[in-house]
Amino acid sequence: MHDEGLVITVQDPASGNVVGTFEGSTVTASVRQQADGSVVVQFNSVDARDPTLLNRISRSYDRRMGR
Repeated sequence: MHDEGLVITVQDPASGNVVGTFEGSTVTASVRQQADGSVVVQFNSVDARDPTLLNRISRSYDRRMGR
C-alpha cells in the first residue's frame, strides 16, 4: 500500500489488518490464514475516488511477492 502512496494509519499484525489513506480514500488490507494453511490477502475500499487504486495496490503486492 505504501508503494502506491498510501499513508498507513493502522497496522495490526494480531488481526491481520492494515488501513491506509490516499487522497481522501481509505483502503483496508486483510490477511487471513485459511484452514488448509494458505493465505488470502484482500484489499477493499468503500470510498476509492480513483477507480484504478485497488488494482494498482494489488499489482504492487504481487510484484513484492514475486508474482
